[in-house]
Parts: sequence; structure tokens; C-alpha cells
Amino acid sequence: MIHILPARRSYRRGVIMRGPFRTLLHLTVLLFVVFELSLRFAAPSCMTIGCLVQNISEFRIPILWTEPPIQTPDHPNIASNSATEPELDKMSGEKRAALARSRCREIYGDHSEHLVNPQYPFENRVFLLKEDNVAYCAIAKAFSTNIKRVMLHLTKPNPRRQKLKKDLTPINRIEYPHYLKYWQNSTVLKDYPPQNQMSVLSGYYKFLVVRDPVKKAISAYRDKFFSNTEDAFHKYFRRATGKYICRSIERYLDRVNAIKFLRRDSLDCGRDPAFVDLEAFLVWAFLIPSEYKPHQQDNLNPHWAFSVPICRICHPEVRYDFIGHFEEGMRDIDDIFLKLGWDFAFPNRSDTTISPEEDIQFREKVKSLPQELIAELDKAVAYERYILGYTNDRPT
Repeated sequence: MIHILPARRSYRRGVIMRGPFRTLLHLTVLLFVVFELSLRFAAPSCMTIGCLVQNISEFRIPILWTEPPIQTPDHPNIASNSATEPELDKMSGEKRAALARSRCREIYGDHSEHLVNPQYPFENRVFLLKEDNVAYCAIAKAFSTNIKRVMLHLTKPNPRRQKLKKDLTPINRIEYPHYLKYWQNSTVLKDYPPQNQMSVLSGYYKFLVVRDPVKKAISAYRDKFFSNTEDAFHKYFRRATGKYICRSIERYLDRVNAIKFLRRDSLDCGRDPAFVDLEAFLVWAFLIPSEYKPHQQDNLNPHWAFSVPICRICHPEVRYDFIGHFEEGMRDIDDIFLKLGWDFAFPNRSDTTISPEEDIQFREKVKSLPQELIAELDKAVAYERYILGYTNDRPT
């Protein structure tokens, strides 16, 4: 509702206006308001006060004329409950976590606890640092290796935190922090009985860092299939997982009229390791029906699977305190470190080997992806992007 504040005195050129002058001023303002409302909420034929009131009663009037009408929860095209859309690029991690909870309820209601990744259990991805009362759920391709290096070092009996201000060598020398056997003394959620895990988690400050799902998958392809990193893990990934993905796409091509973005020349399953080009990989990751990717295989690998089920972001009992965006670079990481009192630098170690020439080649490959494919991928990841605060466009 717009309120016209009555004034006992109105001034113009230092002269007090009374009686008919004040009445004329109020009448002029009222006529202006009626005219603006008629333009905003009424048909051209609806110009009487009674007609306007009937139309306006269905709306909440915005605070300023430059703002869109406030959308209420029962509106079919609701994008937000606030007067203006959230400014996602300026949002803090805490506000982003609250936004995710709100959007989870908006989309899934009371059924969000069923959003899980059956292949990679949640309790295996949550790492606990008891001394700092912090819990971290690891999302691949979003600083996860170095965050786990930091936390794994801090779980040691004498981590010598003060020395980390000058020397991060103790953190950087940790080779592979993903092995759960390295995490001792109940520092992984799985160490607790299933019936107690949520109550244990409730006492911790919970955070994670996410990444745009398509960009995360592209980064996974670059790291795991395009690069020539020669450690044992990357070699296994290229041979075992790559072979499975290739065979899976072949079976799909043989059984159905495949998605037009898949071509026979985008695959070579006879090679060692098997060859799957980026375009085919993205189609497999997001567009091929799930019946062609049985759960017991590697289709839900966290390097490209959706983050919402992996870390149970919508689960009503988890309730994250902070959700960072990988795309914000060090801004969100610095914010987390500040909140946790970690007054040393974030390690910048990278485990992927790729030459500058290969990097240029890969960037060109990404640029050449068909726009029609990008549009299909956007549809496939719309709910994930909306919940994680990458867009204000609510999926329909």
C-alpha cells in the first residue's frame, strides 16, 4: 500500500499554504498515483477508481516504481519471495546457504531427504575437524583436494599452526588426502553409527564449496581424460572409467535413435585408454537416460555428478552454514578461513599435468561446443544451478 503522509504545512517559496492550496496539492498527488496505477495494473478501459481498486487488490505494490511487483508464493512463476531478486554475485556464503535451503523447500517440499547419490555415500564425503568444530563435505573440482589437505594436516596431534604462516610444506607434501584410511580418530562421518550421524553433524559448523555443474564436468574431462597426468590414479581413471563410459555410449547408440550430438567418430573404445571426445562426454554425463547408465557403474562419479545429492544440500537435518562458489576464486575461501580462524595461506598445489599448448587446445575445444548442445545442457542442470545460487531463473 502507498501512504500519502498528511502534512500540516506545505511550503513553497517560504509561504505557508493552507486551505484550498493544500487540498489542491493532495488532489494533484492523488490523481498522479491513480494515473500510475492505471498504467501498471489496469486495462485501458479500466479507468475508474472502483475498477482500479478491484485490480490492485490482487497485487502487493512495490516500494519504488522502478521495482517489479513482489511475487507471492502462490504465484505460478515465482522466482523469489523478496521485493527484488537476490544479488547472487554479491552474496555471502551464509546467505547462499540460507537461499539454498529456501529453494530446496520451494522445489521439493518435504521430500528433499531422498535426494542422495547411492553410489558415493554422503557419510564418506564429510570430513570432521573436532578441534575447530567444523565439518566439510567434499565436492570434486572445487578446491576439494587442497581443502582436505588443510583439514587432514590439522587433525594431527601437533599441527604447529603458527609455522604454517611462513611454510605450507607440511600441507603441500600430503600426496593423496582422498584415501579415507588416512583420516583417523573419527574424522570422517562414516566412523559414527548411521543412527547417530545427523546428531553428530548438528554440532558442527558445516561448509562446502560448489561449482557450476557443466563447468565442473568440463574440468573433470580436462583433468581425467584430456591431460596426460601419469600418476597411478589418473592412469586408472582413464583406462577403467574411460572404457566404461565409452562402452556405455556405444550401447546407447546401438539401441536407440541417439541424441543428435553423438557421432560414431566421437568414440574409439578399442584404444587404450578409450577415446571419448568432450561433446560425447557431456552428452553422456547429462543427457543420456539413466537406464543406459546402471548405478553400480561409475555414472554417478562425484567429479561430474550433481552436488545437491552428493552432499545432501537439501536434506532438512544437514543445514549447511556456508556454501562457497568456486567461481568466486579466493573470496569465499578467504571468508571461510577467516571464520574458522585459520590465519595461514590456502595451498595452491595442483595435481594435474597439462602443457600450455594442451591448455590452449582444450580451450578451443570448449569454445567449439555447439550452441544447441549448450542449450540442452542448461535445461538439464537448471534445478542444480537454481538451488546453488547461480541463477534467479526458477526452472519450470
